[in-house]
Amino acid sequence: IERGMGVLGPQGVVGLVTQSSEHYSTVLSLLHRRARLGSKLKDSQYFGSLQWDGKDYRQGVLKDIPNHVVISIGDTIVTSGYSSIYPAEIPVATIAEFNEVPGENFYDITVDFTTNFKNLSYVYVVKNLHRSEFDALEKAKEDLENDQ
Repeated sequence: IERGMGVLGPQGVVGLVTQSSEHYSTVLSLLHRRARLGSKLKDSQYFGSLQWDGKDYRQGVLKDIPNHVVISIGDTIVTSGYSSIYPAEIPVATIAEFNEVPGENFYDITVDFTTNFKNLSYVYVVKNLHRSEFDALEKAKEDLENDQ
């Protein structure tokens, strides 16, 4: 187990390995104010950022979904697959409620996590066998952008 690996439970995403030693690891749970997860709406493929708002361990918020996108209560949110941490299409949450904010371009979306963090016994750690290749491409892209 290494730093930066994704952690999944039977119902979906749990968090991210932040430290690891020979026998132990620590995980930054989705239930942490610093945790952010690139996610997308399963049906429409629009992507945003999912995070915990610090209020209810069962719910979080999905940000950056444009208000022209048609969404419904119960829509599924999954991992985007745009990083080397989690595979695409892993369940994360479902839409609990949403509102259009006057004068804003994005919805205010509350989601119900698929993972029950109060009843979590076993987790799986994701090892991306192609992570070094993915990270090398991302670094090359950043270097190219910095040179311009």
